[in-house]
Amino acid sequence: MPLSESDTDHRPRAADGSAEPRLAAADRAPSDRVAVGEPDRQSPERADEENTGHDRPAGDRTPPGSEGTLLAQSYLTFHAPVYAQGGEFGSALTAAVGRRRITGRLDDRDVRAALDFYVPSAEYATALAALLKNHVVVLEGREGVGRRATAIALLREVTDGRIVVLPPVLTLVDHAERTYERGFAYLTIDRIPEPAAHGGDVEWRAVRDRIRDAGAYLIITAGERAVRTTSEVVGHVRLSRPALETVLRAHLPELSELDLGQLAEVIPHDWTMAGVADVGRRVRAGESIECVLDVFDSAAASQVGSWFDRGLTHRELAEVTVLCFAVGQSRRSFERLVERLDSHFARGRPSLDDPSPRDRPVGGVPEIRAAFTDPGGLIAVRARETGGDARYAVAFGSAGYRRRVVAELSRRHDSRFWDAVRSWLEEVLDECDPREVAVGLADLARTDTDEVEHEYLERWAAGAIGPRGQLTAAFTLWAMCFEDTLARFALRRAILWINEPDSERRRTALRAFSGDLGLCYPAEAVRRIWQLITQDPRLSAQAQNDMANLFAALTHTGEDAAVVLRKLGRHLDQFVRRGADVRLRELTMSTTLAVLTHWDPIDRRPTISSYLSSHPDQSSLAAALWRGVLRHRGYRKSGMETLLATLAALERTGTGTGIAAGLGAVLRRDLTAAELQAFRSDLMGLLGDPHDARTRLVRVLAGTETM
Repeated sequence: MPLSESDTDHRPRAADGSAEPRLAAADRAPSDRVAVGEPDRQSPERADEENTGHDRPAGDRTPPGSEGTLLAQSYLTFHAPVYAQGGEFGSALTAAVGRRRITGRLDDRDVRAALDFYVPSAEYATALAALLKNHVVVLEGREGVGRRATAIALLREVTDGRIVVLPPVLTLVDHAERTYERGFAYLTIDRIPEPAAHGGDVEWRAVRDRIRDAGAYLIITAGERAVRTTSEVVGHVRLSRPALETVLRAHLPELSELDLGQLAEVIPHDWTMAGVADVGRRVRAGESIECVLDVFDSAAASQVGSWFDRGLTHRELAEVTVLCFAVGQSRRSFERLVERLDSHFARGRPSLDDPSPRDRPVGGVPEIRAAFTDPGGLIAVRARETGGDARYAVAFGSAGYRRRVVAELSRRHDSRFWDAVRSWLEEVLDECDPREVAVGLADLARTDTDEVEHEYLERWAAGAIGPRGQLTAAFTLWAMCFEDTLARFALRRAILWINEPDSERRRTALRAFSGDLGLCYPAEAVRRIWQLITQDPRLSAQAQNDMANLFAALTHTGEDAAVVLRKLGRHLDQFVRRGADVRLRELTMSTTLAVLTHWDPIDRRPTISSYLSSHPDQSSLAAALWRGVLRHRGYRKSGMETLLATLAALERTGTGTGIAAGLGAVLRRDLTAAELQAFRSDLMGLLGDPHDARTRLVRVLAGTETM
């Protein structure tokens, strides 16, 4: 078709010009219910990357004002360097260590990483027998006993098929209704508990029968419970830690008995399998056994505890509290923040009767900064790398101090203290780095999740203090993703926001799913973003952009970005056919185009070209998206323009010819003769200049020139 026809927007509109209203659930076909994220029985080809759930329809609140544009490149901003010099201060989340993809398919590298140096617990044989009998077993135990590694080891005992990690939010009903592949192994890590009424023998029997009939295997891990289950349908095995010396010997087989004994003596009694594994890696790399103090924060814990026990002045208390949420400030900015927090504290305390030497003026001027060089203190001033200028930032003396200080503050101070901290944070949030505030709140959530959830996240996500608060709430969920227990909380909280009628909380959840939370739970993130694309016209445009942002984040971190392409490919196949829902077809087209046109600000080229450069074997997935867009009149020209931009970017990297051939093979196979002829003509017409560097790639793509 001529390109002159392709500029028209054919998206359906109601009589008043607004988008067509969403159909009630009872009026939608089953395929529509799948599209908007409602429960469905999944086909085998999608069973390993999506899941069923229960979604709440959008509310009827009036649309909010225009979306805030604060820090549009949220993911890149969050992971940009933060004054870091030697990693001693600034956000530690810039490092890749700590966060990993929690759900999705495990490849051989993931399995090897889990099983290298693995030591089975005393209950291993019991768990294996239960798994062989029912194809399902639940592994219980406290944090750090090795539930995940044990589950992977058990699954590898019974099958060499693919291992798929499912989201922890799945209910027993969800597990019983989903489709499983024969020979596959499934793992739900630390499933979020349900009310007791929903975890009885009936539900467990349904799960067991579904798995066993499919010829698959399922392991669910859970935290240690106070009450043991009495169900005999599915075995529940409570794991214990192996002996510390046995675990150390597995990691350090060359270490002498004397050194191993000394190492065991300095490891704290509450050691975890992951902590010991970290010690083993560092000792094998040549570090001394003193690295234990860093791994388990033993030195930091002792130093911080002693510092608090000596007694603090009000000024010192304000300083360390500010630093928990504002690492990296200049000295003057830090001092202003301290003064403002101290003023909040002063409203609820009597005046000082006997100030300490720190508060007592010397010659009329208090020597506040002198304490920053106190060898027994927690605060340090470090030079920034600014090309020789004398610029400094205030930070903790050790990276391990922050978490310990937050824990001590939470343990020692009541709600009056934390009310003052919240009021101060909301007053100064615009002057603080939202990443550092987020890290501080994530640290606080480790010791008092209720405080963070109810006093900060719920208020800020709802827009109580504006877009900056919403951004910080999303960043806090991202910061939680660096610890498995908090990551599960973050996932549950974001899903609750998605399913609320409040558009502002939904907006915050979208931002959360487009970054680190989506990297941990990619299939769930794609599903939830798609849910709002189709359910909430007020947020559809933002959700489409966040789908593209998630694709970019997955691409940059080397995670499975194909989960986005597969989702869109399925919907293109489903909704472009004759008789399909027009509104869902248009939403699928515009979302697909948002992904294909997303610009990578790091590589300065289309993100899809970055993905194809790293995954040339996945060109068929990308070609399927272009094929769908090229067949649609309203998006055809834009689709060809982004295809040309992608070819140009690939040509500059030297990978263009092979990828162009792969894309072209799929397009030539799937387009009709008439569509292919129009495609070749219009693509060359858009190119214009026959001497354009992209001309050869276009000919390879169109099949008129061989490689």
